[in-house]
Amino acid sequence: MGRHLKLLLLTGFLFADNGLPYISPGVQLGINSKGKIFTSAQITIGYVGPMPPIGVTIGKRWVHLNQEKKGYSYYDFQVWPVYFGIGVGQIVDDKGNKSLRFKTGAGLWGYLTFDYSSFENLKYNFGAIGVLPIPVGEIPPP
Repeated sequence: MGRHLKLLLLTGFLFADNGLPYISPGVQLGINSKGKIFTSAQITIGYVGPMPPIGVTIGKRWVHLNQEKKGYSYYDFQVWPVYFGIGVGQIVDDKGNKSLRFKTGAGLWGYLTFDYSSFENLKYNFGAIGVLPIPVGEIPPP
């Protein structure tokens, strides 16, 4: 009951301050510290208001290993003030093994990224991602 009350209060707070929810698809291309190419597709549901933009992202990453691809699923929570951001979440391989994931980046509609996890194929990752934030609802007056 307490958890639901906190979520209800947070939702009420966010929508009461003339902010704007958004949904943002993204596509990423990058290289990891082992020299392997990866691609990712993700979707973020977030909120922009007087405070820095926040979001929850879910996505899928494929690491291209010679003739095969290894898939991972991930989710993270992020804050993106101005032109840079940070996030923390979890990444899961196809066998259900989990790792903490940290990410950071800089940019606006497209940005450069760096992320880290303890998986051997995904330790240090550098990439570029394009995103398209789409407002959900009416844009509040200034």
